[in-house]
Amino acid sequence: MLSFTWNAPVESLTDPNQFFKGLGADSVHGPIIRSHEFCGMKQIPSFQCNDVIKNPDFDSYIKNYEAHLTQYFGKQ
Repeated sequence: MLSFTWNAPVESLTDPNQFFKGLGADSVHGPIIRSHEFCGMKQIPSFQCNDVIKNPDFDSYIKNYEAHLTQYFGKQ
């Protein structure tokens, strides 16, 4: 699982009319993901926080991160 922190809003990654052409965060870090897969690792969906400087929402980030960890790694 990769975790990304972006100052960019999520739309800059998911909107086909913006810089990343709607390809998402995993496409930006594709070489890292492919390198891990080459070593035998399996990808777990990435987690990201967006717009962390201009419009931070830390409570939401923490809640979403905890939910992501629980979903993919189980509850401890």
